[in-house]
Amino acid sequence: TNHPLQIVNTNNTEPMMTVFRQKHKSTSHDVKISVRVMLFLLIFFSLTGAEHNDDLNTNEDIIVHSPRQLNDKSSSEDLSFVSDITMLLHQTFGTRPKENTTSPDAGKVLSNSSESSSGLNVLLIQTDQQRFDMIGKIQNMLPHYKDKTTIQTPNLDALMESGTTFNRHYVQSPSCGPSRGVQRTGCTIARTGVQSNKLVDEEMYKRNELILDKVKSLVGFDQILASRGYNCEVYGKWHVPIHLKYMEGSDKERAVRYDSYDFETGKHIAFAKPEAQIAKSLFRPCLDFFKDRLREELRDGEQRNTQSKYPYMPVRLDQRYGLSPAVKARGQTFQIGRDSLSRNFTVSRCQVIPIPSAMKRLVSEGKPWLLDISYKGPHAPSVATGDFYDKIWDARDNLFVPPSINVEHLQNSPYTAYKHGENLRDPDIVKEWMVSYYALIEEVDYYVGEQLRLLDELGQRNKTLVIFTSDHGEHLGSHGRVEKKSFYEEAIRAPMILSLPGKIPAGKIINIPTSNLDLFSTILDYTGNSEFDKSDGASLRRFVEGTNMNEHFDDEVAFAESDFRVPDINGSLGELEKEPHLMVVKGDYKLLISKQASIQTKDVLFNLKNDPFEMENLVGDNGLSASDDVIGKAEHLKALAVEWMKRNDGEKKYFSDPAQNDGKGMGYIAEVDARRTWRQLPIWISDSSIEFGQPVFKDGYYERYEYLYLGRSLVGSLDVTSINVIGADSHLFELDGFEGGNIEGGEYRRVRIKCRSNTNGRVEDASIIIVHSEGEDKSIRLGKKENI
Repeated sequence: TNHPLQIVNTNNTEPMMTVFRQKHKSTSHDVKISVRVMLFLLIFFSLTGAEHNDDLNTNEDIIVHSPRQLNDKSSSEDLSFVSDITMLLHQTFGTRPKENTTSPDAGKVLSNSSESSSGLNVLLIQTDQQRFDMIGKIQNMLPHYKDKTTIQTPNLDALMESGTTFNRHYVQSPSCGPSRGVQRTGCTIARTGVQSNKLVDEEMYKRNELILDKVKSLVGFDQILASRGYNCEVYGKWHVPIHLKYMEGSDKERAVRYDSYDFETGKHIAFAKPEAQIAKSLFRPCLDFFKDRLREELRDGEQRNTQSKYPYMPVRLDQRYGLSPAVKARGQTFQIGRDSLSRNFTVSRCQVIPIPSAMKRLVSEGKPWLLDISYKGPHAPSVATGDFYDKIWDARDNLFVPPSINVEHLQNSPYTAYKHGENLRDPDIVKEWMVSYYALIEEVDYYVGEQLRLLDELGQRNKTLVIFTSDHGEHLGSHGRVEKKSFYEEAIRAPMILSLPGKIPAGKIINIPTSNLDLFSTILDYTGNSEFDKSDGASLRRFVEGTNMNEHFDDEVAFAESDFRVPDINGSLGELEKEPHLMVVKGDYKLLISKQASIQTKDVLFNLKNDPFEMENLVGDNGLSASDDVIGKAEHLKALAVEWMKRNDGEKKYFSDPAQNDGKGMGYIAEVDARRTWRQLPIWISDSSIEFGQPVFKDGYYERYEYLYLGRSLVGSLDVTSINVIGADSHLFELDGFEGGNIEGGEYRRVRIKCRSNTNGRVEDASIIIVHSEGEDKSIRLGKKENI
């Protein structure tokens, strides 16, 4: 597929101006000027002949008209126009570009690295801030999108059909740097130390000795794969500590060989500037290279995009809508509208220019490779090019806006609405924002399609694990909020698709809660490098192939962390925020809880099946009047959080040592264990019925484990006399763990339930009976979720 700014033949790909400059290094000044004049004339006549008629239309009521007016200097016809110039240059100079396979600017890769045992390639495609439901095929599965304007993502839809989709995939932290640090290293936030975006910067994390030690101890999958003979390259957003681009223990030998592109020379390069500049390593040089073709002057109603420095037409939610262009923008979040840049010069377009030649070179080198394409979109600024924007703008009235934009439910929530967010309560204004958000994703989808087609053309699809995901979601006005930084589904849940023909099932959808903590292990597993996995996660293969049976603990639970504190100049982290710090998702329920016992804030329990938009907090203000079943479930999920922290505490006591919280409190495990903002009970149980998940066929039997939790929160003592299984199907079950005895106030116990059968039929009659000292016996029905 010919890229509009590149020359393509059967062997190589390079930018057209690179060919001219390399071929004619000794060309005289006069000839250079003549060629520039020729190009100028060609551009002028092409653009004047391709002007859109709607650029001449005006509408005085700028509150409701499309921001497309008077916006594009160059149109979508630029695609064929640049291709025509490419052919003209070929014909004029008889040039054929020569493949660039080396870069003197690149760092070294270890020369003594051993070969990987798998040889499987990895194509990791990431977006920034893409919500889990922002794929067309996903929206078509959700009832609230029925008969609504849905997002059009044919290439991501096709990727879902070719692979396995994790439909309840949660990120470990709802913010860019923390989330990316987790998925690149497989370590919890408590272990990475990168708990805030600012902590990817060495000047910030070296303020605190504990955090410095954590960050410097991190090892990423790029480093492991490079040491095993892989060529690793990353293009686009990085946003993790820079030392992860180098071989472990080195500041010179690179694990990530190339991560940027020189538009002047046409070479892939190793970017050596500080982290703060990496986001600009492709976009700004790209725009600077083509600046003669771009309009800089502002027209009526336009503002200047602080990211691109070029004009855009804002919508009503934009922070400078209707204001003078002299008013400075406050960050990127509320820059929303239609771009003046054509599709040839957007952030996403500039980011993918190096990809075809990079992929071809990686394949030609004959070694396994990892290629990470990390789009900045649909992250703010929400400014989208007209080719993708306009059709959605015309259909915006039929976009779905959730009922949670009405923020009355936040009265029983630890979260607050955006302080300047009055317009976020207006569905029509929110829909204008959604136009840009949808358009940015549809643009990414277009380029994902190009990359997957090239993978096919190079014969690499069956040899490449393709991963598509995002670092977190976007509120998009839900709960009166913008961007991320909450545990609401819109912010914490992201897409995750794995595709590998012949190895990963096609068209499979997994509805078990999963975490991006497991991405690191998944990559090492499929590439045959699990022996180097020292992370806190586990490979997602266990769900892909249905081999998880919960033998040692409940492994079908998702956890997340939130602690955005950064050290001050003296290294102190200060006090914890009053928003939840831990999230637990198990089955239909989600618990949000603070990791400080005494902090005055609301905890949250949602039933996601009954309350998909998370507007009814079952505890919080309702905690003292909640039913026994609700309190039992809150205690259950809190116990799961405590056990998860214990499993991941490690030698450095990330969750149990008060030093991790500046010496305050008892350690997070003890603090969470002691926290209880709901009614106390003499006995609580986690479930009144337990449905067994998918069994694993092992040694001639179908086998599966589930867990029952019980405890006492009231002061005093609970005596459990017996725990037994009764019923016609009781012979299928075995109990171990807690079998009876004393439980003091504030304690709980766990019972492991094993189901083992030589057939995979249904369970019709089986129950657990708990005989105890606090009244009537407790009965828990046992069954199966489905007959597989």
